[in-house]
Amino acid sequence: GRINFDNSGLSSDKLSANISGIAIEAKGSLKNFQSPLLNADIISSNLDLAIVQAMLKEKMQINLAASILGKANLRLNIETSIPSGAPKIKGYLDIANTLIKPDKTAYPVEKIIARLEFDPSGITWSEAAFEFMGIPYETSGALVDFKSPAVKLKLESRYLLLNSDFSFKERKIKIAKCDGEYFNSKFSLAGDIDINDSANPSSRLNGTSDIELSNLKDIFKKSAEKIAKAKLRGKVSAEFTLEGNAAKIKDCAIRLGLSSRSISAYGLEGSGFSLEYNQSEGLADIVSARMDLYGGILEATAKMNLKSDNLPWWIAASMQGVKLEELKRDTAMKDKNIAGTVQAQAKVNGFSNN
Repeated sequence: GRINFDNSGLSSDKLSANISGIAIEAKGSLKNFQSPLLNADIISSNLDLAIVQAMLKEKMQINLAASILGKANLRLNIETSIPSGAPKIKGYLDIANTLIKPDKTAYPVEKIIARLEFDPSGITWSEAAFEFMGIPYETSGALVDFKSPAVKLKLESRYLLLNSDFSFKERKIKIAKCDGEYFNSKFSLAGDIDINDSANPSSRLNGTSDIELSNLKDIFKKSAEKIAKAKLRGKVSAEFTLEGNAAKIKDCAIRLGLSSRSISAYGLEGSGFSLEYNQSEGLADIVSARMDLYGGILEATAKMNLKSDNLPWWIAASMQGVKLEELKRDTAMKDKNIAGTVQAQAKVNGFSNN
């Protein structure tokens, strides 16, 4: 390129270079040789992200746990005092039709289209789009403070809406808010995750949700056929707390409360449903479960040892005052002459494999 110079400094309208296979163009100036101030605009069109990833790994020991394939356009403005000033960098990166394949999952993030705008305060993005497992998503958000990052993220698809606010400090993740809706079920999550021990991260989480039972077949697709046969209907509200390594759910301490005004399964109707579940040191305990059922009450308690290979369990249940003339209306015997009141008790224990 051509560099113009005089006693006041240096300037260039166009410089070209190739850095580790990356073609760039730049223009800028260096003013005041006594106290130099550099201002430069840098452009790299058709930037190969695979080359960038390889350079980050080789030159800066930044090893991303994923493969990145795609092209991008980079625009940078750099302003800095030489030699002691910290550079002020701002600009944007346009990404088109990019693919990210994480090392530890079979499902890549595809067709990524986004503009990432950055300056010394952080990174922002809006109207970014991608596909995951064939489902298109849109996202917007911001990351502020590179030393102790805080992130605000919005993620949306046909069936998902998520708004989250979380931060990183001293290898701890603080989730101030994670609210959303999946199909017609709503959820809210908050808490802390300590990742100082990366092999055994510790979580303290709490949350609520309103679960539409008819959506379970869409959420748990592997069990969709069994759930559909159960004909589940109704909305269940849940509150929970969790402490421990969420990846090892059997070892966690959990408190869970469920409630519903009205639910149905296999065509049978119930109301006033409530359940209290506690889990500690590998022991699962349904402290109480209760439901109003056809003029009567169904109650149950249960325990299970989750740390045993054969999962020993124990259940006690009782049914009081159930009216057969009401129950039969939701069965194939609705036209039969059946009436009466049923009381029943049962205690059962055994093992999951027998």
